[in-house]
Amino acid sequence: MKLFSLIFLPLFSLVVTAPIYSRQIDINSFLAEIALLFPFSGIISDISGLLAVAMQTLASLFGIQTTQNGLSGACGPVTVIFARGTTEPGNVGVLAGPPFFDALGSIIGSGNLVLQGVDYPASVEGFLEGGDSESSQTMYAYISLLVV
Repeated sequence: MKLFSLIFLPLFSLVVTAPIYSRQIDINSFLAEIALLFPFSGIISDISGLLAVAMQTLASLFGIQTTQNGLSGACGPVTVIFARGTTEPGNVGVLAGPPFFDALGSIIGSGNLVLQGVDYPASVEGFLEGGDSESSQTMYAYISLLVV
C-alpha cells in the first residue's frame, strides 16, 4: 500500500492541479506511445490489478453499489446504460457511475431512473486497443431493448 501511495498520490496531485484545456491529441495514440516506452506488459497488468483491488476496497468501505442491472425489470422515464471506467469493479464502477447516478436521481427523482451497467473486461490493454467489439454488441443489445 505504501508503494501505491508513493507512486499514485503525487501523480494524482499533478492531474488534479493541471490546468484544464482543450487537447488536440488522440488519447489512444498517446497512451499507446507511452506503453511502448514501458515494454514490460506485466507492469501495466500489475498496476491495473492494484487499482482494481483499491477501488473494490473503496466500494466495500463506503457501501458503494458497483453493479446495476435495472433493465431486468420495466423501463423507467429515464434509463441510463453505463459502461464503467478502466479497471473499475462491477458493471458501473466506483468513481464516475455511482456519483453520476446519485446526482441525476436527486434532480429527476430516483424513482424515475433505471440503471443498467455493461459487463465488459475494462482492462488497460483493451482500452489501448480501442475497445472490445463483443462488449460494444452487449451495449447495443441493451439500447435495442429501449428502442421500440
